[in-house]
Amino acid sequence: MLAFVISLLSSMTAYGDVLVLKNGDRITGKIKRIWDNEITIEPDYSDEFKVKVQAVEHIDSDRNFDIYLTGGKTLLAKFDGADSEGKQIIKSVDEELAIRLEQLFELDEPEKDFQWEANIDLSATIDKGNTDSLDSKLRVDTKIQYPDHRHRVELTFYREEQDGVTNKEQDLYRYSYDWLFNDPWFLATQLTYERDPIIDLDSRIIGSVGVGLDIWNTPRRGLSVQLGAGLQT
Repeated sequence: MLAFVISLLSSMTAYGDVLVLKNGDRITGKIKRIWDNEITIEPDYSDEFKVKVQAVEHIDSDRNFDIYLTGGKTLLAKFDGADSEGKQIIKSVDEELAIRLEQLFELDEPEKDFQWEANIDLSATIDKGNTDSLDSKLRVDTKIQYPDHRHRVELTFYREEQDGVTNKEQDLYRYSYDWLFNDPWFLATQLTYERDPIIDLDSRIIGSVGVGLDIWNTPRRGLSVQLGAGLQT
């Protein structure tokens, strides 16, 4: 009885995404993404691996995905097998489409309400010889989104030294805030502070506001345009 309960719980937590291949095989697991004509799936019995879209007949899944089609259409939908002509059926709340799998430009798991990302880049170059020099750069970039508000903080510290003489001592601080008031449209503000006493730059402050448009905003693609005005002191 205990073994039956454990087995039942395991089946309830397992993912039921299924790739039905053209050769008749079936792969069951968790679909992670579709990108560059490859489907990444993670079965219970192995690490994730990739399957060519051309090898798949259709997909079955009860989960919703962020789906991007080749024509630019985007929707939140699930896979519901194939129709009588062998086309993939995808269902959203508002519509049902029959497409060729090759039309799937990109697929990702739905984004969480709260997203956080941070990157730290540190580089240094040391030259010894007729001229001794030291170049170092530290850049910290943090992004937070929740759910329609995007915050980004960038810090850059850049130093150059040659034969014991400092040639550059730049500090750059930048804060950006976007409000997605009507996705993909957003209001944008940015504040930048910069200093470099080596070039007699005690401080430079730049503030700007504007309106922007997200052309692409997916885990693998990002492109936006903005129009606005700023003030520098």
